[in-house]
Amino acid sequence: MPIEISESTQVLVNLADYNQKDLVITLQPGVHFLCVYDATDDANITFHLEKDAVLHFVLLITGGTHTKIDLKIFLEGQHAQANVRGLYALQGTQQATVTTVQHHKAPSTKSDLVIKGLLAGSAKSWYQGTILVDQSAKYTNALQENKNMLLTPFAQAHSMPSLEVLTHDVVCKHGSAVGYLDEQLFFYAQSRGLAQEDAQQLLIRGFFAQIVATLPRDMVFTIYKKLDAIGVVDEKKYP
Repeated sequence: MPIEISESTQVLVNLADYNQKDLVITLQPGVHFLCVYDATDDANITFHLEKDAVLHFVLLITGGTHTKIDLKIFLEGQHAQANVRGLYALQGTQQATVTTVQHHKAPSTKSDLVIKGLLAGSAKSWYQGTILVDQSAKYTNALQENKNMLLTPFAQAHSMPSLEVLTHDVVCKHGSAVGYLDEQLFFYAQSRGLAQEDAQQLLIRGFFAQIVATLPRDMVFTIYKKLDAIGVVDEKKYP
């Protein structure tokens, strides 16, 4: 059943509470909506943003054998905005597939998507992202970024960003990166007296800082508690 959001809210909404695998959510004109999806299963999530609507969406994946998330955002009204932050932390043989579409259909719309992944053991991830800008969507501003940190040589991350722009006077950027812990920073942290494990956790926390920086404190605590549960970050040391 489609969900209509007609009033703005500053309270964080957990979309998992809707208990639907296929979520279709429309933000009516001028609505500001803050929500999170803490993935425990596969999901298809679609947002329709009308004029002046603003979406703040956070995606978390820290469990599951092979979690598949399909996220589509349609910016259909002038001056609509979508801000997306995502985090997946996988270990063992866990796998995650994330597909995103930022579809700009109206002029002067903006989308900003940043998704980061941390993979240990023999975990694997696949990210495929697309920015679509229609001919009618002049003055679009769109960003798409996917970065992955591998903690073991057996972990794999595959990233495929793409752009399809059908008009002029737009600003569109996309990028992806896959790599290991920065050895120089790792060495520097240890040279300042940190044990190897503590240095690694500090760098991981810094890697995710861009994702959690603008989130409510209780959500940040929840994220680090999840990372602590899978042995990635000790939230007692870094509250």
